[in-house]
Amino acid sequence: MKYVSTRGEAKEASFEDILASGTASDGGLFVPSVIPKLESAVIDDMKNLSYIEIAEIIISPFIGDFLKKDELQKIISDAYKNFETNDVVQIKDYEFGHVLELFHGPTLAFKDVAMQLLGRFLNAASEKLGKKIVILGATSGDTGSAAIAACQNFENLHSFIFFPDGKISEVQRKQMTTWNKDNVEAVSVTGNFDDCQDFVKNMFADTSENKDILFASINSINWTRILAQTVYFFYLSSRIDKKEINVSIPSGNFGHAYAGWYAKKMGLNLNKINIATNRNNVLDVFFKNNIYRKLNTLESLAPSMDISSASNFERLVFDSLGGNGIETQKLMKQFKKDGFSIANKLYKDLCNVFESHSVADEEILEEIELLYEMTGDIFDPHTAIGIKNIREGGAENYVCFATAHPSKFIDTIKKVIPDFSDTPKRLQKFLDSEEKYETMNYNFSDLKEFIFDKI
Repeated sequence: MKYVSTRGEAKEASFEDILASGTASDGGLFVPSVIPKLESAVIDDMKNLSYIEIAEIIISPFIGDFLKKDELQKIISDAYKNFETNDVVQIKDYEFGHVLELFHGPTLAFKDVAMQLLGRFLNAASEKLGKKIVILGATSGDTGSAAIAACQNFENLHSFIFFPDGKISEVQRKQMTTWNKDNVEAVSVTGNFDDCQDFVKNMFADTSENKDILFASINSINWTRILAQTVYFFYLSSRIDKKEINVSIPSGNFGHAYAGWYAKKMGLNLNKINIATNRNNVLDVFFKNNIYRKLNTLESLAPSMDISSASNFERLVFDSLGGNGIETQKLMKQFKKDGFSIANKLYKDLCNVFESHSVADEEILEEIELLYEMTGDIFDPHTAIGIKNIREGGAENYVCFATAHPSKFIDTIKKVIPDFSDTPKRLQKFLDSEEKYETMNYNFSDLKEFIFDKI
């Protein structure tokens, strides 16, 4: 398997080449040069397989000779051994549809599913290359803690996680700042998430090199995260006895949605993908009006969605253009100016798969309260946005992705459910521990110097 850039100029690369990559040398994102197609019989047989067995089938074609079969099996098995459910993820049925719970990993967020795998892949790469790997990540919520949890036990992996000062929940912050490990650095940056993300992107674009160190991206643009997320679309289909399914996805950087799109291209019976957003509605604007442009980031009760652009959307643009990297590059340059539209036929083709809606903060609170009254269960703000679409849309066979345990957003939940007190033990240990982190201004030179001083 070879990988190409969405902008058409970078050289083809192997899985090992792109494993640690943020962006390609031309600024694009890596995608497989060919799409592995699964026979319907293979997909049908997944109903008899465990999540881990399904993961082996999906992941194997994408990694080339990076790992032997037994090595891949061991890494996948190890990645999910500490999840607190029988089969990594869990499906619950309600009157309004199904909910796929993705928060049973170490940090109680969906990002554990991909990050536990990515951390072990990076450690394997470090051992094969004989190099220390420095992990750079920007987070608006759960990415940082999931990355730290996945990498902190590997001495050749050193994590630097940057988050916007005062713009994530206390729980999310403490999950990043209480590890007390020499190979973990959490940095609070005065600015917003986009500032943190821009710094990480600029670090990868910087010409400074160290032959003994490899810098790695763990943000949603890393292909391994997309690949890992593709697995649970196949798992979901294998457990729901329907000819085709629809999914409602709380969306920020479009990683989940693109994984679903990719699973569909591999042969999965996925019908509609509904993009559920908060008032940071850059994706909703596109799927309703065929305009993709950067918007100002607004704080919300669903902070993991507080973005001004969706990092993985470029991959969908590339696919919609038939893999035309040069045209994709032109559009992304236009995006930086005043945004772009795509050809009407291509737009209609995308809208045959994608739908979208956005929800204001007051609606999030209303939905959390209503769902509690209806079901007796409590959902985090992001998941509530996704469920609202299922209830009001009226479509059949819908599954909403539950992306985080509600206890990670206890302050928001208590606005409408004052007696909420469900804090799992694995989360309470973070809340009871002492914090250690740096607070720095958004300045590229200073942040870069901080990294090199630590490594």
